[in-house]
Amino acid sequence: MGAKEYMQQVTGRFYTFLIVAFMMYLFANQTQVNWLYVTSALIAGVIPAAWWLNRSALRGVAVARQIIPTEAEADAPIHEDDLVEVVVTFSASQRTLAHVAFTERCPLIDPQSPAHTLNGFVPLLPARRQLDLRYTATVWQRGLQSFPPVTVNSRAPFGLFRRNGSLAVPSPVLVYPLVVPLERFAPLDRQPTAQITAMRAGLGNEVVGVRPYRAGDSPRHIHWRSVARTGQLVSKEFIEETQPGISLVFDRYLPPNISHHPKHNPFEWTIKAGVSVADYARKRRYPLYLHADPTDYAVPYGAVTWDALMQYTARIPARSVAGLANVLSAGGFRQFVAVIVTQPDLALVNPLVGLRYSGAQVFVIVPDPATFPVAGDPADALIGALQAADVEVIRLAWGNSSLSHTLL
Repeated sequence: MGAKEYMQQVTGRFYTFLIVAFMMYLFANQTQVNWLYVTSALIAGVIPAAWWLNRSALRGVAVARQIIPTEAEADAPIHEDDLVEVVVTFSASQRTLAHVAFTERCPLIDPQSPAHTLNGFVPLLPARRQLDLRYTATVWQRGLQSFPPVTVNSRAPFGLFRRNGSLAVPSPVLVYPLVVPLERFAPLDRQPTAQITAMRAGLGNEVVGVRPYRAGDSPRHIHWRSVARTGQLVSKEFIEETQPGISLVFDRYLPPNISHHPKHNPFEWTIKAGVSVADYARKRRYPLYLHADPTDYAVPYGAVTWDALMQYTARIPARSVAGLANVLSAGGFRQFVAVIVTQPDLALVNPLVGLRYSGAQVFVIVPDPATFPVAGDPADALIGALQAADVEVIRLAWGNSSLSHTLL
């Protein structure tokens, strides 16, 4: 991709050459020494030559970028806290370039880290050749990350002028949220099986009655005693068995009046908690369903695949307006409901208690704002009110190491 070039800038060396040429000319006038005139003319002549040559100092330069996971396959998804290798490839398509300086800013790295900005210098970039710059990055935050333009400049050939350029290579990377493997999760582990019975006929193991034989019925399901008694083919009918799904309810509320860290805030940590619970549930073959405020970001309908869940949670933004109560009132939940709250709010008590007494098995994950880098309102009142109503509550503390322990 070509560089967008800007107006040339003069450097401090330009003024030095200009002053030296002028001083040599003054000495030549005073002394009438011919070689001083010649030297003055040569120094002055370097200036327009440098200007002309510097105009093409970045012509034909191009940049490409590749992001490679270091601990997984090349096409594997990238998660928060993963280690990746970034390969920046410089090339010159027309002519050999010299003295090319560049600045690379990596959005995958914490902006407060010195490694976020990388400055480099290429003494010589041969024509029709490539030069690879490699560096590693620990992925900082989920979301769709896009690289800003690479800025380049060159002072070739004599350092009197500087040609600036900008190479747009967005290289978008979708970063999935961190998934913490859970060895156990009490609300789901208490269930003896991943199947429940529905009070309707279907496929299962428990016989509910008999019915006339229909084409396509398995011979193993024929009720031979009824056949002997009536002389007609009769099939057994079973109670339908289904897998109980788990509904993940995300709270997108993050008040704008609360100062919070761009990454270490309750909303980001509830996303991690939600996908960690979902990972544990899918390993036990529970269908996954998503619920959240769909005002500005659509929510997938029906059972979702793991990839669809990660795509959604990688992109979902926080909102400055509370909407969880409306989501809880909308209904449509499965047998298990994991409600992940971002901000302790007593207005959520009635909807959660109502959901609990509707027959769903509800467990609420509530972050403890006191444990976060920027402390928020305490969660004790909400947790106490929910526990008094026999709603299971899990208190979520901040920190990677505590995430898996908290959710046990």
